[in-house]
Amino acid sequence: TSTFITGQTLRNYAKSAADCLTLLTGGPCTYYDPATTSMKRMSLHPYLNEQINQRSTWTKPKPRKEPFTYRMLAVHAQELLSPKTDPLTVYTSLSYVVWDWMRLGVFTGSRVSEYAQSGLRKNHRFQVIPINKDTGAWAGQPLAFIRADFEFFDAKQRRVPLSALHDSHRKGLVSTVHIRFRYDKSSENFSIRKFSQTGDAILDPVDAAVSILHRADLLLVPSNEPIGVYANTFPSFCFLRDYHIRDILRRMCIAAYPDSTHYLRIHIDRLVPHSNRVTAAVCLQMGGASHEDIAFRLRWKVGSVP
Repeated sequence: TSTFITGQTLRNYAKSAADCLTLLTGGPCTYYDPATTSMKRMSLHPYLNEQINQRSTWTKPKPRKEPFTYRMLAVHAQELLSPKTDPLTVYTSLSYVVWDWMRLGVFTGSRVSEYAQSGLRKNHRFQVIPINKDTGAWAGQPLAFIRADFEFFDAKQRRVPLSALHDSHRKGLVSTVHIRFRYDKSSENFSIRKFSQTGDAILDPVDAAVSILHRADLLLVPSNEPIGVYANTFPSFCFLRDYHIRDILRRMCIAAYPDSTHYLRIHIDRLVPHSNRVTAAVCLQMGGASHEDIAFRLRWKVGSVP
């Protein structure tokens, strides 16, 4: 554990002490909160007040994250489409899987836990929704996307059944995809975002989503398990992990920008799984979206967007 105590931690200590005194004395204990200078609990000792203010001002900045670029996706696509390798092997490979989720993530801004696994406990295959009375019937189900979180519709807004999805898409009949974010960090779970096809060879959310589900079908992923998978020994599969995304993003960066003095090469350590959300936010802002629109799309609080 870290030996550095932040201002907020000190503030929490003071609150705990005030709560303890309230329990012991049976009466409310108030003090001046240095963050707001309004009377809330008991008055802090000047030294403690100074320590909190200094820690709040001089805390170590968090590592920055950089967005990935269209060029990185395009150069990686050229490698994936090389005719030297068996197409099915490439399609079910880890490199192709990450590429699919990244190009979908430009639109969804998905958190890594929504499509990959991180911090798994021993003997756990994938993360699950916490098991408690608040999560109800959803308790114990996968935290990451499963097939049921995707619905597809044609140009007349008629639902396309998943059993006919791949063939319908090849015929150009799939127009939109509706994605349900089942378990979010915010208080608004089960939000649904809708995305339309773009016609772009890479940045097309419908094409990316169809590709992801088709791969899960080929690899025989059970309907109640996450679909962020890649082939181990075909047709067996493994779940996508957070470090897979980090490593492949950085390989994509090196391939797209061979000059080591390029900005992204210098800051290559800033390409992380969270770059997915940063990229989505940057693209939305470049497209003219307001902070409120970005917060809605990416399921953030408005104050987090800047």
